[in-house]
Amino acid sequence: MSDYITDDIDVIAKADCLNYIIDELKAMHYDVNYGEINNEDIQITYKAKQRRHANYYLEDHDINELDEELKKLPHPTRAEVIKDKINRLKAQIEKIVSIYSPNYDLGDFTSEQHLELIRDSVLRNTYPTTPFTPSDRDLIRRSLIYLHFKRKIDNYFELQQRHKKIVRHTKEILMKNINYNVDKNAPFYVKLFDDLYKHFTNLVDGKREKSLTIDERLKAAAKEHINAKRSKMTQTELENNYRVWWQSSKRTSKQLYKVYSDEYDLLNTNNIMKTSFNATSKFNRGIGYKTANKQNYLRKHNQELKNEPAPNVDYGRFPLKQNLKQYQLHVIAPRHSFIIDLMFENNVICYLVAVNINTRKLFVEPTNISEDDVSNKMKSTTAYLNALKKIMKKTTIKYIRADGEKAFDSTNSRKFYASNGIEFQTVSRQMSKYPDFMQKLNMVKAITSEPSHSSLGIIDRVIRTIRDLAFNLKIGLIEPNAMEYIVNLYNNAPHNTLSKYAGMPITPNDVDNDEELERFIVRQLHQKNYNTATKLGYDIFPGTYVKVYNERSSMAKRRNEFEPGKFKVVGRKGPLFEIIDENSQKQNEPRYISRYKLSLGM
Repeated sequence: MSDYITDDIDVIAKADCLNYIIDELKAMHYDVNYGEINNEDIQITYKAKQRRHANYYLEDHDINELDEELKKLPHPTRAEVIKDKINRLKAQIEKIVSIYSPNYDLGDFTSEQHLELIRDSVLRNTYPTTPFTPSDRDLIRRSLIYLHFKRKIDNYFELQQRHKKIVRHTKEILMKNINYNVDKNAPFYVKLFDDLYKHFTNLVDGKREKSLTIDERLKAAAKEHINAKRSKMTQTELENNYRVWWQSSKRTSKQLYKVYSDEYDLLNTNNIMKTSFNATSKFNRGIGYKTANKQNYLRKHNQELKNEPAPNVDYGRFPLKQNLKQYQLHVIAPRHSFIIDLMFENNVICYLVAVNINTRKLFVEPTNISEDDVSNKMKSTTAYLNALKKIMKKTTIKYIRADGEKAFDSTNSRKFYASNGIEFQTVSRQMSKYPDFMQKLNMVKAITSEPSHSSLGIIDRVIRTIRDLAFNLKIGLIEPNAMEYIVNLYNNAPHNTLSKYAGMPITPNDVDNDEELERFIVRQLHQKNYNTATKLGYDIFPGTYVKVYNERSSMAKRRNEFEPGKFKVVGRKGPLFEIIDENSQKQNEPRYISRYKLSLGM
């Protein structure tokens, strides 16, 4: 784990400082209930009033006359006592805050809202937020000291740059220049200054400091526990010990614990599956072979298997090529409709890829705000909208289709669409199909979702084409200048589908620049879709059993050309067929789509 917190330290420290104030007030039994006053409060306020009056009186009068003057002084009113009690509480809170954070300004904790919160928490013996552990508090306070002097070093280095006199000082000289006045023999402060000095030398040498992501910290914790031969923490233990690291994360504790748990299991050499066999128990699922000669042989030589049902046999091959020719439908849409997706390059660069559905013109913009952006920042709503705005300066966008990426369908994105007259539609993705008895296997869980509609297939193919072009051009990491070159190649090369229905070689740029040509091609595609959807054999009547093609997956081996189980057509909505399996699970599938194909008969 990192030695210091640099992300959202203000929020974390304020929450912990508030709890620290409450702890200190309770420890000293401080009377925080300023709404109630007693004789002691009245006496304290009265004495304070006398002291103030004495200071004013002695400026113009003799001290011998003071006693008589003070006797005439009236006792304070209730409002004065309450005000004085509140001021004393504020002074005490400010003193506690200065002890918690002597250098770093955490803001004002004496506002009316804070006072009420502190008073109620002390009286009820509660905390406004879940308290951190003592080790977390120590980490937070160390981080505040580190950041305070880190900023002083940054300012000092900036001053050196301005005067063009960058000097690599020794530790002692740097300590003096930034007023690091602490006991040099204290191990804590010596270690802290060593880290500060390393930051200074990195600035001088022009090196960048890498900040750890939440996942990297959790994996580091798992590695630390493995090396120390500690048992794996429970989710509660991890929250108690490392909660301070993921305060700003949008993921749940369960999701974050899984990162730690998976890494621990991966590194644990003793984590070997142990299976005990019971000699008295029998495992009998029937015959696993499909061919008749093996079935008959096993029945003949094993009486227990004789009456066991054989597995459902699918003879013949799935008519994939025939279905491709007969039932493929083309995606068409209103003018200025786009499909979008994110494309990651080696987790260094993220691109927003947008394709015009009708013209196939390609637009690509990076979502990175800087080279140091981590994965979750590249995918943020802000980064996505910044890239989208750049694309909108180059073309008109009225309709957007995309998968369920959070940035695409966030509240801020929806507001942006509404304010810019854009209609947004999510196109769902679905997991590859595997039988229930395989669902808990890691290789099945690792399979990424696939498009459940051919419209997403368009952008998937475009991204594959971008990568193919990069490979052919001997480009490793596709940087923005290389991406711009590839996009230019794509938009100026003849497109197979467009050229086929235009009757001549046509590029995406040609169609995008010619509204009449776009309408002509859309009419051709619309007619082709109509002819396909109305031809004999396309329609499947409700109650018909069908076979569903089991597409090959790059993540796991395909065991059969057909998805396991029985599937029956329930009805049809436009080009989509509603299918139900033997477990009453429904799915909507086109007659032909790129991942799953339907075939008549069982």
